Amino acid sequence: MRSIIQQKLTLFTAVLIIASVAIAATFVAAGDDQKEHRVAAEHAARSFMTQLQGVLMKELREGGPVQALSVCADTAQILTHNAATDLGVSIKRVSSRIRNTENAPDAFERHILDLFSGMHEEGSEPPFIHTEERTVNGQREFWFMQSIHVQPQCLGCHGSGDQIASNVKTMLNERYPEDEALGYKPGDFRGAIRVSFPLQNNNGRN
Repeated sequence: MRSIIQQKLTLFTAVLIIASVAIAATFVAAGDDQKEHRVAAEHAARSFMTQLQGVLMKELREGGPVQALSVCADTAQILTHNAATDLGVSIKRVSSRIRNTENAPDAFERHILDLFSGMHEEGSEPPFIHTEERTVNGQREFWFMQSIHVQPQCLGCHGSGDQIASNVKTMLNERYPEDEALGYKPGDFRGAIRVSFPLQNNNGRN
């Protein structure tokens, strides 16, 4: 009788061990997927920001802040769309202090911006990054957000007082009469870039 009980206990223990190994393997696989998704999103964000900054710096050298502002106002949106198409993802720049209304955050993005702002106020080392799997309109998606911080060369359009030339102020007033993206200092938290893309289920379907 004792032998039968011991056999059953041994079998039960073996089942538990096998189940534990299977669960652990599932978590490892999920962790690998998360890492892969994050690497892909970081690559997309870095590629886009490098391209945009390259264009802006070129315009700053050749035509100063006025010409760079024109790029921000017009070309940046085209670059965003083209980069998203080329990379197969959705890309958006967002900020709580809006200049271009196309960069206005939705409720989720604003929540993450608030988290990033708090991290900045606490003195955390940038960039700040948030990743999350979300379901949007029934579709599982991977969302990646990384903070954007003000660089010294940005002050010609985003600084304050005499940091902004009179002709730039005129253009800003004409294009963005309700502009909130002024008064920044180097290193200030400016906003974030958001990269998202659909995830496939285990059966290979989105």
